[in-house]
Amino acid sequence: MTDLNIVIITGNVVHDIGEKDLRKVGETTKLSITIATNKSVKSNGEWKNKASFFEVVLWGRLADNLKPYLVKGKSVAIVGTLDQDTWEKDGQKQSKTYITANELKLLGDL
Repeated sequence: MTDLNIVIITGNVVHDIGEKDLRKVGETTKLSITIATNKSVKSNGEWKNKASFFEVVLWGRLADNLKPYLVKGKSVAIVGTLDQDTWEKDGQKQSKTYITANELKLLGDL
C-alpha cells in the first residue's frame, strides 16, 4: 500500500517577507512563510477563536513568482505535503515539521 501525504490548508500570511525568509539553495529559490489559521472552540460555555501557525516552504518558480504578493494579512490556499527535517544539536535530536507547497492560490483582497 502506498502512503498518502496531502495537506490542503487556507490561512493568512503572518508577516512580510524578510531576508531570513528568502534564500538560494544552489540555483533554486527557497521561500519560507508562516500562515495562521483560525478555528472556533468552546471554552467555559463561550465560543472563542484559536489561532494555529504553520511554516510553509515554496521552491523554485513558485517562490519566485509569488514572493511579491505574499504580504502580511494576505489570504492564501495551499496544497502540499508534510515534510520533516531532523538533525542533532549539542547531542540532542531535533526535528521540525513544515508544509512544502506544491500549489498556492492567492485569495481575496487585503
